[in-house]
Amino acid sequence: MMADQVRQVQSATECVGTDIARLKVLLMPKQEKSEIAILFKDLENCNNETKMCARKIKRRLPQGDGSATPLSFGKEVRK
Repeated sequence: MMADQVRQVQSATECVGTDIARLKVLLMPKQEKSEIAILFKDLENCNNETKMCARKIKRRLPQGDGSATPLSFGKEVRK
């Protein structure tokens, strides 16, 4: 379940990154220092930080096929 959420976050950051790149292309040459350009840069930085955090979380998740194994309890617990 956590792996699914990490994948969703990674997909979302890719989409946001694509949208930021599209918007930066629409800026006029003289708008490179404007407030909107600064906002795009801040958004890009936040998006990159989120990507890095998602990668760190993904690395720390247990690797495997993703199937859950059934729990097994001792005789004392089963009673």
